[in-house]
Amino acid sequence: MDKKVLLKRLGIGIAAAVVLYTLSGFLVVPMTAKWFINSRLEKIIGRPIQVDNVHFNPWTLAGGIEQLAVASHHTSDKNGDSGQATALLSVKALQVDLSGRSIFALCPIITQVVVDTPRLALELNADNTLNVSDIIQRFSGETASEPASAKNNNSGLPFRLSNVTLSGGQVTFNDRIRGSEHRIDNLSLTLPLVSGLAKERHIPAAGSLGFTLNGGAIAIEMNGLPFAEKPSAHLELKMNALALAAYLPYVSLPEGFVVQSPGNLDAALVIDYEDRESKPRIGVNGPVTLNDFSLGIRPQGTSEILPLAAMPKLSIQTAVDDYLSGGIKINSILADSPEVHLERTSEGELQSLLLLGKTDGSSETADKQSPISTAISPFPIDIGMAEIKNATVNFRDKSVSPEFNTKVKNAGLIVRNLKAGKTLTLTYALTAVSETVKQLSVKGEASVGVSDSGPAIDLKGNLLAEGILPSNCNPYYTPYIGDALDIGSVGIGADYQFGLSGGTPGGELSQGHLSVSDIRLADQKGDGPAVHLGNLNLSDIRLGLEDQTLVIGSVSSAQGRIRAVRDRKGMINIAQTIQNLPVMKTSGTYKTEKDKKDSEPTKEKRPAWDLKINRVAVDDYAISFSDKMHREPVNINVSDIKIRARPFGTDQANHKGDFTAQMTLKSGGKVMLDGTTDIPGAKANIAVRFNKVNFTTLQPYFSDYLNLTIGSGHIQAKGDVALGWADLENPVVSFQGEAGVNDFTSKSKVSGNDFFRCKTFYLGGMDVSVNPVKVHVREVSLTDFYKRAVLSKEGRLNISEIIVKKDVDTGEANRTAQAKTDPFPDVAIDTITIQGGHVNFTDYLTQPNFTANMTDITGSVTGLSSRGTKPATVRLKGLHGSHSPLDISGTIDPLKQTPGVDLGVSFKNIELPQFNAYAGKYLGYEIEKGKLMLDLKYNIQGTVLNSSNRIFFDQFTLGKRVESDDATSLPVELAVSLLKNSKGEIDLDVPVKGDLSDPEFSYGRVVFKTVSNLMLSIVKAPFKILGSLMGFGGEELGFVAFTPGDHTLDDDTRKKLDQLATLLVEKPKISLEILGRFDRDRDEAQLRAQRYNTLLAGYLTDTVSPEALKMNAVTPEQKAAALDAAYAAADFPKPKDASGKEMPIGTDEKEKLLITAISVTQSDLEALAMQRSERIQSYLMASGKIDPGRIFIHKPGPSEKKDADTHHVKTLFKLK
Repeated sequence: MDKKVLLKRLGIGIAAAVVLYTLSGFLVVPMTAKWFINSRLEKIIGRPIQVDNVHFNPWTLAGGIEQLAVASHHTSDKNGDSGQATALLSVKALQVDLSGRSIFALCPIITQVVVDTPRLALELNADNTLNVSDIIQRFSGETASEPASAKNNNSGLPFRLSNVTLSGGQVTFNDRIRGSEHRIDNLSLTLPLVSGLAKERHIPAAGSLGFTLNGGAIAIEMNGLPFAEKPSAHLELKMNALALAAYLPYVSLPEGFVVQSPGNLDAALVIDYEDRESKPRIGVNGPVTLNDFSLGIRPQGTSEILPLAAMPKLSIQTAVDDYLSGGIKINSILADSPEVHLERTSEGELQSLLLLGKTDGSSETADKQSPISTAISPFPIDIGMAEIKNATVNFRDKSVSPEFNTKVKNAGLIVRNLKAGKTLTLTYALTAVSETVKQLSVKGEASVGVSDSGPAIDLKGNLLAEGILPSNCNPYYTPYIGDALDIGSVGIGADYQFGLSGGTPGGELSQGHLSVSDIRLADQKGDGPAVHLGNLNLSDIRLGLEDQTLVIGSVSSAQGRIRAVRDRKGMINIAQTIQNLPVMKTSGTYKTEKDKKDSEPTKEKRPAWDLKINRVAVDDYAISFSDKMHREPVNINVSDIKIRARPFGTDQANHKGDFTAQMTLKSGGKVMLDGTTDIPGAKANIAVRFNKVNFTTLQPYFSDYLNLTIGSGHIQAKGDVALGWADLENPVVSFQGEAGVNDFTSKSKVSGNDFFRCKTFYLGGMDVSVNPVKVHVREVSLTDFYKRAVLSKEGRLNISEIIVKKDVDTGEANRTAQAKTDPFPDVAIDTITIQGGHVNFTDYLTQPNFTANMTDITGSVTGLSSRGTKPATVRLKGLHGSHSPLDISGTIDPLKQTPGVDLGVSFKNIELPQFNAYAGKYLGYEIEKGKLMLDLKYNIQGTVLNSSNRIFFDQFTLGKRVESDDATSLPVELAVSLLKNSKGEIDLDVPVKGDLSDPEFSYGRVVFKTVSNLMLSIVKAPFKILGSLMGFGGEELGFVAFTPGDHTLDDDTRKKLDQLATLLVEKPKISLEILGRFDRDRDEAQLRAQRYNTLLAGYLTDTVSPEALKMNAVTPEQKAAALDAAYAAADFPKPKDASGKEMPIGTDEKEKLLITAISVTQSDLEALAMQRSERIQSYLMASGKIDPGRIFIHKPGPSEKKDADTHHVKTLFKLK
């Protein structure tokens, strides 16, 4: 075939191919594509598909479709009604241009894609399935069998896509379950270039997407490298006024909560994606703003919706570097001008919390069953700043009366550096103002964590609240304190730190301050405020939870006015006001602390809190005190009070605090205080100094108990005042110290006479209290005074007349357990010291009466008391007359209901001849000479006298005899001789007893009778009386006892003879007669036994050594041999038998015959008695102090039966 034909055929073939390609492209491809879409694709997706036109240009490789519609299934609406088939997807036009380079590149290269007006209609059916659920299931079944790539390495089919546009798009979502519809309108997309070619993967793919979502405009700008070795993407999302109302059906709120305004959302986010070597990263940055959101509540049982919270604007500035790493970062959160409404119901519950409490608790149960998380957040959260500004909080409380309403305005909260993960940390600052608090500021930082042992919390910061007006909150404290307390304003501030670890709280407040102004405590009687403080300031406050300590650095107050009134019942108005506060009143049956302790279950005792105050400063205070409890009301006004105090508190180291104070009395004088307080003990001790205080100010306190009128005197005093307030009904007030009164005068209200007149009156060691009433004085010193003292016939001193005797309320006594009430208060004076005094003392108790005018008196009265167990001791010295010393001493007890006296009066150097009238009448003799010294002892208990008086005579010498019918018949001269000692002295102790209430009782008659009995006893039993007077053994001095048959003196006998010798020396006018005595039976038997032993010893000298004989170490054989020899040598008739021969007898019989044969005569017994008398005489004379002419030995004689002694024989003594 020639070349031309070949070329011709080739040309025809090419032309035919071109025509065929053209016809196929323009006709076959569109028809085939339309058939595939309308027939095959419908079966694949299970939906009717309709396409009006398909076109394709084989030369430009551009094709498209028009009016594509994918039908949806027949569906039912929410109510189950049948609906019509609707289009699931529709596209007005789709144009795709394929570049010819695709043939040579062996991959699709699309130069243009245009999608016009696409529509997608999605529905959520009533059975919670989508109208595309079946399509998804078809394709998910196929794709599930395809193996997944082990790793996305971007090695898929390369492609190049450019100039992609989508316009007029729409997506609708019809939620038939919730009855809501969502729309995306004006959907548009621009994608200039996306290339998967290897050489173009570095070219960024950029695009934009825009639409409106439920009316809110959203625009997205995209840029990225999706097919690079490390893919990345950058998106910018802008959202404007996205309405949130359409999404409310998807939000489940607790019952009763209502969204009043869902608001809208604005956003401008930048989203970055980056494929790192380790893992991909997605970052989100930009603001999100919620506008015009408000929430309300519908109280149970009402249809009214009450406002709860409104949020005009909430902005969140995100800054998340990598969402996939589990972290969220927010630069800032701003809530601008939010408003909250809180309401507390009449039952005391917050309305919002009450609604939240209606949940079924299933979540709570689930939480309890789930394991404890040890992290605050499962992923890190970082918030740079969260701020609430211009906030308003409206609070209404119906649980109090009257109803409380307040508004917090301009509140602000700034939280910075919030980081949450395993722990939560942040810093915060809160500010607010309200009608009750003019300024509130809280700043600090917090840390919160969770561990297996529980939450761990650490808070620290600063709190400041100024201008707090308690009066605006009176519905809260009125039920507890009524209208008694009124406070102007309060300011507080402090640094705080709080921690919680392992369930144990800890922390402290530091650098705190509290200021209170215009404090008023009302008087319940309505006479104006009882207490008014201008201001009260506390600074440098520290409160520690761990050591349970409250430390106040400084407490200051100024311009205080206190008006205290004590009524006739002893109640102080301030204490009464506090007691009558509602909070102090106990409803129902009163229980003691013991009752409460017994009725309540045992609880672990917690450590008490400790309080410490470092400094206290009080200035410009004034106190007025009115005491109406006494017969004469007391009114004391004190001004210019200044107080300074040093550290004190309740802990062991600081429970006592020091303070000083000074003040001026209106009546004259100044008072200075320096003391300590003991808060745990509810008491205080104050050192008090009085400077020229008028003593008459204290007159009313004495009037109830002493019948004294104080005329004048100025006090210079110092001492300690003790206060106790543990029992507010019976507060304790006492004074201990000393006081000096100059120019003191006082009179008895009973007699009108002067009671004390002195230039100086000093009281030391005073202990005076008013509750209970007590007047104790350790020392009273009187100088240059005059006093008349009288001892009445009843034994009472006139000092008792100054004591006010109170009548006992018998009705009250019957209602109480006390059958008797002591009419005297507790009065005690330890010592009364007297110097330079003049006392006229008269004793009407002694008969005849005795009067002593005492001058130059010095002495003391010690221990006067109305309650003590011991009486007062009296010691007075002076001069009786002009030269006789006078000494009065003893005890008195005039302040008791049953008075007692145990008083001794001592007179010295009283000449006896002046009492000759009494001596001649009662003794029958005149007194020639002598001096009398008396120690009179008065012991009176009630009306019973029991005294022992010592009477001492010096050189008492009787004169001529005087005839007197009243004279005693006793041998007075002998009695005087027996009573006199070697110095010519007589010392007698004369007891006197009787009942002073007995009209027949006479003290003088009792004394005379007692002296007479003493003299009679001396005459009858001289050894007994003299031995007792000299402290010896009484009657035992009247004899000496000897062992039968013996005349030796043992140790006891020598001791008795020594005492007898002493008596003879002391009584030189007395002679001793010794009466030797023998006992016929016992002495005779003992002498016979002695002579038998001597006889037997003579026969033992040949066989027994002297030493053995002396030690009585004789064997029975030796003794029997000696006895036989003595018996054989004895010259007395011996027993014989019938034949006349000497009868053999035993050893015992021989001994009896030998003893019986020994002779003891009357002379032998008298000689033994004489030996005893001589031994006694020799022993008494051996000292050389007794004249031999004073000791006489009587003729011996037998013992009388009355002197018989089973074991001894007595030698008797007589005195002449």
